[in-house]
Order: sequence, then structure tokens, then C-alpha cells
Amino acid sequence: MTLTDFYKNYRVKHVKNKKIGKILLWAVILSAIVLLIVSLVLRGSPHKKYQAKNFYFVYAGKYNSQAKATEISKQVSDLGGAGVIYTIGNTLFVVAGAYSNMEDAVIVKSQISTTFSEADVLKVSTKSFSKPVSKAVDNIQVCKNYYRDLNELCLELQNYSLAYDVGEIDISDVYKKLMTIKQNFTNLSNSLIKDDHYSKTMYASSLVVLEHFGSFFSSAFASNSPSKYLKKLHVSIIVEFVNMCGLI
Repeated sequence: MTLTDFYKNYRVKHVKNKKIGKILLWAVILSAIVLLIVSLVLRGSPHKKYQAKNFYFVYAGKYNSQAKATEISKQVSDLGGAGVIYTIGNTLFVVAGAYSNMEDAVIVKSQISTTFSEADVLKVSTKSFSKPVSKAVDNIQVCKNYYRDLNELCLELQNYSLAYDVGEIDISDVYKKLMTIKQNFTNLSNSLIKDDHYSKTMYASSLVVLEHFGSFFSSAFASNSPSKYLKKLHVSIIVEFVNMCGLI
């Protein structure tokens, strides 16, 4: 074989390899585009929005006696905790505080264990909506807004409570923020009076939420220690969020 023939063969192979390389490159690019589109579709899908949301209750103890649960609830409240009694079946959990991740809850649990030896963490989750229900709720703008805002409120209240406890914000800031949020839920409540199942369920929920806000303001204004009432509001709102999702 002459050098010319060698270079000709190399050129043919090089061109073929280059074409194959281009084809493989485009295949990779197209696959990446398809995966990105699928990811975006799933991320924006109604079903993903309404999947289960998890919360972690730090409780001082669990009891079968209402009298005992009430007694421990008062102790927790006097020490600055929520003191909310959360019932599952015949068991009454006395909740000191709520958190959005297990790590924070475990730290707080260890801190209160010296006072409440039976303290532990309870995972509480909202019901995940089915695809048809997710689509139906998502198609009603006010229902979509109510679900979103109630979910966000569960997280906002934790942030406000922590910020207040460490002195980053004062109680007047908390009042202003919560008054604005309460007005938002009042507006949502007025918009939810309709004949469909989802709107009626959320309307009933909004009345409970507004009742909790009313209880917070009346108690906190009259107290020199509003922190526990902020924690109580936080836990109560999460409980209502979980209950509302269970009825959808």
C-alpha cells in the first residue's frame, strides 16, 4: 500500500468516525433534552404539588387519659411550649413544638428530655392527593391558592417562632406579619363559598384557621410571653392542614 492509499483509507475512516461521533453526540443531546422536558413536566404537574407533606411533632409524652394529657399540656405551656393535645385513635400526644425536618425535631427532643423523660418525635403527614383530585383542585384557582398558602403558612410560622425566640424580630413584627396573613385567609375564605366539594371543604378549613388566628391574638395580646402562643398557633395550623387534606 502506498502512502497515498494509506491517507485515503485514513480519511475515509476518519470521516465515517466523525459522522458516527456526530450522530452519537446528537443522540446524547436529544436524550438530555427529552429528560429535561420530562423533568419539567413532572415538576410542574399538579400531582407533585399535592403529594404528602411531612412535619415532625416533638411531644412531651403520650397518654390514654384526658386528665393526664391536660395536666402535662399545662406544664408544657407554662415552660413556653405549644401544649397542644394531638389525638391519634385513643392516644393523646402532648405536643411541645413542630418542625419541618427530623434533625431539628431530634435536637429539641433531646433538650426537653431532661424535663419530660417520655419525650419523642412523631412524624405527621398530609394525605397525598390522587392524580384526578390533584388536577381538579389545581383547576380551581382559589382552591389552588388556599392549599399553597396554608402549606406555606406551616413553614412561615416555624420561621417566625424561631426568629422571635432568638431575638431577630420583636413581637410587634410578628403581629404585623400575622395580621397580613390573617387578612389573606379572610379573603380566601370569602372566595371559597361555592358549590363544589373541594371549595366547601377548604372553606370549612379556612374558618378553623381564622379561629386559630383569633385565639392567638386574644391570648398573645394579654400575655407577656407570647412565644408559647405562637408555637401553639403553628402546631394548630399544621393539624388543620393535615385534617383538611384528609377530607379532600
